[in-house]
Amino acid sequence: MAYATQTQSLSGNVFAAVSAFFAELSEATERRRVYKKTYAELATLSARELSDIGLSKANIGAIAYEAAYK
Repeated sequence: MAYATQTQSLSGNVFAAVSAFFAELSEATERRRVYKKTYAELATLSARELSDIGLSKANIGAIAYEAAYK
């Protein structure tokens, strides 16, 4: 009786998976940094300054989210 065996190299797949994980982690870290920086900068503005650019204090979180994640 003949048997066929198939051997796959997992080292390439593991390396690709680890590399993809760290790339996603880096991207998530960068997006979070953009969110925090945008939020902090807008939070320092007064209500009048925000009004001048068409925003309110209630919009800061949404604007920061949009800047980072969209």
